[in-house]
Amino acid sequence: MLCRRVLPLLLSLVALPAAAQLPQASAEGFGMAGNYAALARGFGAVAWNPALLAAADRPHASFGALTAGGFSGLAPIDLATLGEWSGRSVPAVVRERWLDRIRAAGAQTGRGEVGATLFALSWRNVGVQVGTSAYGVASLSPDAAEAILFGNAGRTGEPRTLDLRRSSLEAGAFTTGALAFGLPVGRRAAVGVTGKYIVGHPMARAADGGSAITPDQIGVDFPMVYSDRVTSGAGVGVDVGATVAGDRWRVGATLLNAVNTFAWDTERLTYRAGALHFDGAASSSDVDERPYADAPASMRDAVESQRFARVASAGVAMAWAPTLTMTADARLRLGEGIDLGPKTHVGVGAEWRGLRVVPLRAGAAAIHGGWQAAAGTGLALGAFELSVSGALRSVDGATQRGVMVGLVSVR
Repeated sequence: MLCRRVLPLLLSLVALPAAAQLPQASAEGFGMAGNYAALARGFGAVAWNPALLAAADRPHASFGALTAGGFSGLAPIDLATLGEWSGRSVPAVVRERWLDRIRAAGAQTGRGEVGATLFALSWRNVGVQVGTSAYGVASLSPDAAEAILFGNAGRTGEPRTLDLRRSSLEAGAFTTGALAFGLPVGRRAAVGVTGKYIVGHPMARAADGGSAITPDQIGVDFPMVYSDRVTSGAGVGVDVGATVAGDRWRVGATLLNAVNTFAWDTERLTYRAGALHFDGAASSSDVDERPYADAPASMRDAVESQRFARVASAGVAMAWAPTLTMTADARLRLGEGIDLGPKTHVGVGAEWRGLRVVPLRAGAAAIHGGWQAAAGTGLALGAFELSVSGALRSVDGATQRGVMVGLVSVR
């Protein structure tokens, strides 16, 4: 009875947030499905392309606050499915269907991303942004899901060996302060650079080391390295960008993390073996905090190799009409890293300002393992605009939903 009531909570624990170290500062770009590399205005250029701070049509000044958003999703048992049974016992026939879907998918997974810009501003060709972001991804093996759904007797009621390996967890949070500068090159071109200081906050990394439930005993082996400190790592980063504009068009290119020295401070990390064993007569456990140096070498290597990967991006924006701007973007993550965003992105977007008070935006993209689509609008009153955007993303068959809101002032 207990497992049936707490199941929705247990499965939803794998829905964790994720994002790059410097979050988007504008809901406008979110509403165009991230196709914003050549259109970012004012402070938005700090994260997208610092060269746009020196574009001829840049705003004299801009300010943004209260900007936050992200994605979240579970698969194959999603949040909507779990919500139908919140606070109720889940019948065995329903749990059977869930387990069949998890086995077909290979695991119950959760991933997402969240970011919040505390403040961002630009003055002429200088921009500043301070933002906090977090990421996470988790996986629950089919046998581990069966143990949660049906207990150690399994789905048939007859004890059998359940292999709990392949369950894992990874999460972290960061705050980044960035200062960007754009320099005009002639009348139509510009280059720019963004310098970043990144502080790592709480993090966790865990991977099942061979847990199993057999007819005779229960053995859990889930080692974890983690930190619950406010400051758990630090480093600096540098982004570089360039842009060229014509009468009705503009192109831009950026290399994010051209330099990035972020690393977790291993002196601030803690290890727990996460071992529990019970054979019906005797039990043992090893769940106490221990020095990071006691962690398995493979886990230490994984933690110490985590870096923010370089990301190459390019975009074009074209004014098709006085009130309609079209964009196209392409991005590629160069290698693996902490940033768990899509490895590839190719998409298009549009912004229509036929009604000055209510701008409309939309976009779509093909990303690594799936697709993304978004739309957004805003309420523009004088120099201020309150923007809101929503998005859907499908990655490896898992649907993620996202939302972003922000308040900006552009002069």
